[in-house]
Amino acid sequence: MLVKQPTLTSMLSSSSQNPKQAAKKGGIKMACFIAEHNLSLNVASHLTKLIRAVCPDSKVAEELSMSRTKARAIIVNVIGETAQKNLIENLRENNFSLLVDESPDKSTIKHLALIVRTVDDNFQVEDRFLTLIPIEDGTATALHGKIIEYFSEKNISYKTNVRLCI
Repeated sequence: MLVKQPTLTSMLSSSSQNPKQAAKKGGIKMACFIAEHNLSLNVASHLTKLIRAVCPDSKVAEELSMSRTKARAIIVNVIGETAQKNLIENLRENNFSLLVDESPDKSTIKHLALIVRTVDDNFQVEDRFLTLIPIEDGTATALHGKIIEYFSEKNISYKTNVRLCI
């Protein structure tokens, strides 16, 4: 019966996971770290070199590969997309307040920034960027129409879920 029991060292080895797959997951975690701590994307290649130097015997560290271009792509296309999907799902199911700001950028194209104020499971109030909508007309009617259009496209029930923020 003890013959089938795994040894402690076999449970600690990472041989059960392919080093290339583990390196991909590690790359996503590194990109998350860079974004969460608001670090320059230029730190990505240096962070990879640091991990390899600290863990020279690691097969996963050998497989790690990250440049600023790859870090940006992961942050925008993987982390950003997932975060936005999660936020939209949260807005479909929970109450939130809406904060709006309309302003031109350097090229004189006006944008409408939508920020939502939510309360998480620990009753912490959080303001999160939702989207940036390009607009041509800055009148109240046009802005209201763009907001309604966005919420309709995303299937967010703004009439029941938006609450007054004081």
